[in-house]
Amino acid sequence: MMVAGRAKVEMREAEMKEASPATLGPGDYIHLPSKHVHRFTCLSACKFFIVSDGAFDIHYVDAAGKEIPQDEALKPARGLARKTKMESMH
Repeated sequence: MMVAGRAKVEMREAEMKEASPATLGPGDYIHLPSKHVHRFTCLSACKFFIVSDGAFDIHYVDAAGKEIPQDEALKPARGLARKTKMESMH
């Protein structure tokens, strides 16, 4: 659930094609199933609350779905100096 700010959430479908992105604002929530590739991008400073019904484990991946180190995944994207971009599969 988004507490503050705005974010864009994208998820790859099983066929590895992009699903339509969703924009979240304060009070919005989204369900992200486990073992799916998700991309979460803060569009402004954002604060969110995560609830999980099991162990929570993040694996960062690149655009091709290949696992990458956390440091690489969390570095600012080119042209997005103050935005946080991460791709994850949990």
